[in-house]
Amino acid sequence: GAGKTHTMFGAEGDRGLAHRALEEVFGIASGIESLVAKVSFLEIYNDKVEDLLQEGGGTCDIREDARNQFMQINGLREVPVGCHEEALQQLQLGMQQRKVEATAANARS
Repeated sequence: GAGKTHTMFGAEGDRGLAHRALEEVFGIASGIESLVAKVSFLEIYNDKVEDLLQEGGGTCDIREDARNQFMQINGLREVPVGCHEEALQQLQLGMQQRKVEATAANARS
């Protein structure tokens, strides 16, 4: 319960970081005709990587390519989106798949 979800997604009348960032990115990219935007949403919970956009959930594998210095997440769904509203809609769907457990700090955490 440190307020991470509220910071990222906000509440009614109080847009979070994700909403503001997507609006900014799509605003800048609006003049680029060849751009293809995709959204993914994952959660690391109990040392497992869960794909939150896969219906029914799905576990993903993280692979590290040390030579080329990047990480790859195998099995992670990428959903094409055309605007920030579509991206937010996908994130809202993913929020419904999250694992949420109470903590001593916040019963809604």
